[in-house]
Amino acid sequence: MSEDDWDTNPWVSVTELLGSKKTVAVIAHAVETLGIQTWDQYGRRVIVKPGTPDAFHSAEKLLDVLARYYDLISDPTPRTHEEKLEILDFLDGEPGNPLNEYGWPQDDLPDFRQLPKKDGVLSFQGGSIKPSSAATPTRDSTYLNIIGAMLDLMLEASSPGGQRYSSFASQTALIEQILAHHEGKTGLSKRTLEDKFAAAKRSLGES
Repeated sequence: MSEDDWDTNPWVSVTELLGSKKTVAVIAHAVETLGIQTWDQYGRRVIVKPGTPDAFHSAEKLLDVLARYYDLISDPTPRTHEEKLEILDFLDGEPGNPLNEYGWPQDDLPDFRQLPKKDGVLSFQGGSIKPSSAATPTRDSTYLNIIGAMLDLMLEASSPGGQRYSSFASQTALIEQILAHHEGKTGLSKRTLEDKFAAAKRSLGES
């Protein structure tokens, strides 16, 4: 595939596949059973599989990052699609991240609905949340109530002598400081914090 082919047969990276809602399970299964494409140190397009000796590229490296992404989106609670995209942006910014380097040209994309079977794998077409880590109503309300209680102490509560426990004048001021002190951290966007704080207040009020 030459550079002249990009317009008619564009590269589809793992990042793009995850962003289009392909699950980690499906992509990992394709890598393990079919291999995945990338470039070697000479600029040649090559196929790599787990266990294939390659001093320059490693399918295992990609699978490790996919496993890390899976853990981030699975625990402690399910993520919205927008939050998953934020995590992808965070991982893409790390040095040596392989999510953009590995993939397939459009014409060579596997049929993800008809991947080969693999010994010991019962299903790879399901959702992206581990059963053991899937959120339950009790678990959700616990986390939200903790957040809600902390917000109440920081923004509303006062000591018996009338002195406020926190110097934050508003939720907006609190969010600004969180973003300033934890810039670039996964899941800590203004919109996500506002949504989580609103859900936490509702949960605490309904408990």
